[in-house]
Amino acid sequence: MLVGRESEFAKLAEGVQRAHEARGAALVVRGEAGIGKTALLADLERCAAGVQVLKAHGVESESTLAYAGLTELLHPVLHLLPRLPQRRRTALEAALGLGHEQVNDPFGAYAATLSLLAEAAEDRPVLALVDDAHLLDAESANALRFSARRLANDPVCIVLAMRTGEGIDFESSGFAQVALSGLSPEAARAVLGAVSPEVLHQLHGGTGGNPLALRELARLLSPAQLQGRDRLPDPLPVGPAIARAFGARIEALPEPTQSALVIAAADESGLVVNTARALRMRGLALEDLDVAVAVELVALEDGRLAFAHPLIRSTAYRRAAPSARRDAHLALAEAMREDPPSRARRAWHLASATIEPDEHIAAELERVATDARTRGAPAVAGRALEVAARVTTPGSVRVRRLLSGAAAHHQAGQPTHAVALLDAAMAEIDDPLARADAQRLRAQVITFHGGSAPIRALLIDEAARVELHDPTRAAVLRLDAAMASMMMGEPLEAERLAEQAWPQVRDTPLFRPFAALAVGTARILRGDGARGLPLLEEAIAYVERGDFWALGPYGGQMFMAELTAGRATTAVARSERAAERLRAEGMLSALPAALFSIAWARMTIGEWQGAEEAANESLAIARDVGQRALEIEPMSLLAWLAGVQGRFDEGRALVATALEQGTAHGVDSIRTVGGWVLGRLELSAGDLEAAAATLEEVGRFSLERGMEAPAIAPWAQDLAEVLIRLGRHADAEATLRVLERQARKTQIDESAFAGALRCRGLIADDFDGSFQASLERHEQVPDPFERARTELCFGERLRRAGRRAEARVVLRAALATFERLGAEPWARRAHAELAGSGERARRRTPDTADRLTPQERQVAALVARGATNREAAATLFVSPKTIETHLSHVYRKLGVRSRAELAHRLAAGSTDG
Repeated sequence: MLVGRESEFAKLAEGVQRAHEARGAALVVRGEAGIGKTALLADLERCAAGVQVLKAHGVESESTLAYAGLTELLHPVLHLLPRLPQRRRTALEAALGLGHEQVNDPFGAYAATLSLLAEAAEDRPVLALVDDAHLLDAESANALRFSARRLANDPVCIVLAMRTGEGIDFESSGFAQVALSGLSPEAARAVLGAVSPEVLHQLHGGTGGNPLALRELARLLSPAQLQGRDRLPDPLPVGPAIARAFGARIEALPEPTQSALVIAAADESGLVVNTARALRMRGLALEDLDVAVAVELVALEDGRLAFAHPLIRSTAYRRAAPSARRDAHLALAEAMREDPPSRARRAWHLASATIEPDEHIAAELERVATDARTRGAPAVAGRALEVAARVTTPGSVRVRRLLSGAAAHHQAGQPTHAVALLDAAMAEIDDPLARADAQRLRAQVITFHGGSAPIRALLIDEAARVELHDPTRAAVLRLDAAMASMMMGEPLEAERLAEQAWPQVRDTPLFRPFAALAVGTARILRGDGARGLPLLEEAIAYVERGDFWALGPYGGQMFMAELTAGRATTAVARSERAAERLRAEGMLSALPAALFSIAWARMTIGEWQGAEEAANESLAIARDVGQRALEIEPMSLLAWLAGVQGRFDEGRALVATALEQGTAHGVDSIRTVGGWVLGRLELSAGDLEAAAATLEEVGRFSLERGMEAPAIAPWAQDLAEVLIRLGRHADAEATLRVLERQARKTQIDESAFAGALRCRGLIADDFDGSFQASLERHEQVPDPFERARTELCFGERLRRAGRRAEARVVLRAALATFERLGAEPWARRAHAELAGSGERARRRTPDTADRLTPQERQVAALVARGATNREAAATLFVSPKTIETHLSHVYRKLGVRSRAELAHRLAAGSTDG
């Protein structure tokens, strides 16, 4: 075991032990260069028994090669590919360059990586070690991050070594951090050997205990200096100056060896055959490196060349003149000319060898980008196009490459890179049509990774610029601006923009579906459901007949628009079909919106457990794919469920986070939805004053922005009830008039009429008619919670009117619904009213199924429908072991022993909540 690393090693060994126990582990070893990360991983590999080790090494030059790190890591287990579901296998084969099918969404390869690691762990526990993980290509890093979150129940331990402050953030995805600091003075003595106490103190203080720096000092200093008999150099060659120490060692080598080291350093593939060819082309030989091998700067074995430390490689490369570095890359490119598998690597060497525009090199890089796209590696494609543009003469071709690179970076979730390329393109664009396309792309980047407010003005301005050149393009830009206005919670402005664009695009087949969605949704939000719903239906039908992406990045909005129109039942069916298709195709980036639509629709029709499952999954996948703006809606829904079920602190925390993120991303529509959720929560908690204050603010904001669709956030009916209970009848009457106007205007939302009639029943002297009319409206709306609220209010008035027997009938119905849903605070109110009516009702003991977690319920439902563990795992993007673990919990909690019993239990409806 390494001296001085006992505690850090113990943490890694614990991770390996967790893998042996099928509990999974993921760790990141972080520290500065030379601190001992590589040695610690090697020590772990030597000491780990009974595991199969998969290894990869991040290399700077390979960060521009699609899935280079993943290819190296998974190579020993590729024989297990036939075990994967066909779509997963196809996605991973395409990503690793083993197949010929085109895969556009990288998340299919990420999910397949998860599946392959899980399959490998079926044979023996897996220890995956990745050194210099900060240098991994983006797709490989994301595949590991995605997989590690879902291997908690598998015999897999993933350990990454990374420099402090570099690489992507693995820790936020559940990786435990093992931070390496300097060695203790005692451990430093073991590295230095014979050294006086005073010198030890100086060297330890000067190096901070960095093992590499200590070893280099022990090599550079004389025995007399180490013993304190001679003075030490001042300053010590440590810290940033350690590269100078390496430089001094290299400078002492023969000139041919120094030149050979530059070529070896430029070829980070480590393949001796490439280095040897390049050396011969420059009149050098592999034997020129023998001296460097002798002084332990490099090692040559098994056909590979390795530098003793990355800092030695970078020093050998950086100390050479720029012209020498370019010549080294050119020699390597020439050496790879006859090697087709090295075509991408050769293109990058050619790019590093030139500082002048070169169309041949640019075209080669564009081919690299095309290949990366087909393999689901948009980050690599974006980088290749970025460099291709750098070596392209200014003009339309360069602009095209910049815009294509920006689009690829956008797909890869790299908005900063995308915006930088867009800025570069805008500086050269003189074609107004190309400019409009660039600005539209900029708007999409900002929408998903920034905020909506700045892009609406951008889109409107660009539409005015391009109007004379291409009215259709101008109209599409205004439709985008309309969608941005909806995210900003401004349906009035959205309607204006959409209606302005509609005449120009309604007869254009390419854009009509998107226009129908934008115009239809804007009309529905403005309360004009009669004219909006037919257009929305047209957009949905178009998508269901063909391509989910026909509506561009707004496809997920169509189901929510249908819910806004009061069509919850059909929205559930349609969004579930879409989600099933997206799961099958591995299109995770489109899944959060579809899952949220399922969640909201299920909440509306009283399937709260299913709503919670879908919302949690929507939230998790939105985080996985980097769509921070799409985390806001599922958080709001989970807050709503927490509030009506009595988990008030949890609900308030979720709403606060949703509102904060909404503000950060310009999604001001959360002020309506999130505000209403908070108001409903305070109503559930019985804090009427807080509920009134919150809901009044929601009402002011919504009405000012032109929100006339009561279904999107029925604040008015909640506010009216709160004001009535506070005795503010005049204010309640004004609120009721707003609600009744909206109900009449929309014409398609029975729930608004039902809510208005319920509130009328609370204040009318002859209340029976209002409540009965409300219950009749509820018959048209599959929302059991709202019906139960009406029954509760009706029962309250009947009891206070002395009609106790009649009150008990409706109160029993309300209590039964609240208990079935788990609406604990509302059930308490109904129980208290029943007790007041003279009935001693017993509270229902929750079924054991109510204690299933959302994911356990998902697993139970899939298995009950006949899915195998592997099929369920593929559907939920987890491993079969995770399914097995959840299923064992389900069996125990429900008291069943077989899949048949489980199916019967679920069919009986005992888990319905």
